[in-house]
Amino acid sequence: MLQQNAGWTKEHAETLELAIAALQEHPDWVGVTPGDVIVSLLSKRSNVVLLSSKSGKASAVLHLGYGNPRLVTAHMMLTKAGLAVDILALASHARDGFPTNAESGQWPLTSWCAMAYGAAEGGDPTGALISRLHKLSTSWFEPFRAEIIGDLPMLAEEPANSALYPLVTDRRGREVSKHIPSEKLRDLMALLPRPTGQHAERLVTVHGDLYDGNVVRMSTDGPQLLIDFEYMSVSCAVHDLAFSCDDLGVMQDYLQEMLGRAPTTDEVEELAFESIIAYHIHFYVLREVIWTKSLPHPEGKSLAEITVMLDSYLDHARSLAEVVAVIRACQALRHAVVEFPAGLEGGGCMYEKAIFLEKMQALVKASTSDSQS
Repeated sequence: MLQQNAGWTKEHAETLELAIAALQEHPDWVGVTPGDVIVSLLSKRSNVVLLSSKSGKASAVLHLGYGNPRLVTAHMMLTKAGLAVDILALASHARDGFPTNAESGQWPLTSWCAMAYGAAEGGDPTGALISRLHKLSTSWFEPFRAEIIGDLPMLAEEPANSALYPLVTDRRGREVSKHIPSEKLRDLMALLPRPTGQHAERLVTVHGDLYDGNVVRMSTDGPQLLIDFEYMSVSCAVHDLAFSCDDLGVMQDYLQEMLGRAPTTDEVEELAFESIIAYHIHFYVLREVIWTKSLPHPEGKSLAEITVMLDSYLDHARSLAEVVAVIRACQALRHAVVEFPAGLEGGGCMYEKAIFLEKMQALVKASTSDSQS
């Protein structure tokens, strides 16, 4: 019998026992019983646990509630490509056609996935890792795109590589987005500068949250692998590159892999600039807007308050688009923007939205003054 944790529900305990039974299909787990398993929490929310046999021979990570068809589809694709930890066992209802509960249309509580455990941290994502991900097919996402558009019809007007997809691909993002006036969100997306350039705007499979915490290795010298596919979708390539926007080495390695040749300095700096803008838009504009809490949430805003907030973001987007257009047209200005993160704590791409805009405008103003003197 599996020992119960105070934070688990009865369903959690039953799920763990079902997972251990299903893991018997894996050679390392043959003969391992619930009483032979040590369970360690890997998440404060108690929904990610490490299962280890007392002999030390077998281990797996169990994600409770891993029933979303998009997560399972994406994970299977990444595993096949050698980009993710192997799936050792899936709940029976997640194996054939991803069925849902006939009455509620929701996934049963005992949705889960057991994966091999990688003890080693993977480090920062490399350009080579990102390029391998971006070379995968994008067709897997089409059924889920249709579902998302059904929930948020205004997305039908957005390009397929819209920066909104990684944020609203998770159902929680879509639920919050429903509280935002669609006409305001439509206006915001129309004003924000969209990525330009072959490599920045390319339609690709994106991880959506590609920082070092979501990269692991199964051994210290093993390849980098991806975990946590909550925001995985299809969008513009620059979305993933944005998480490495202040690392020119990543940009160079990525372009080397995509081009099959050494990129020029201008190509590297152009992609880095687009990545900086994408980072700013994702973290300091869209995420703040999409994740705004509305009433009746205790911290929620009224519709009037949300509208006022959105108006301020519209003003910011308008000014941002103007300054970005000027910088895109000037190689020297792009170089200046790409350079200024390097000497600043946290990186220039991490400035709060007003400060970031002010610094960009100051660069343009200084350049204009120099040209007139």
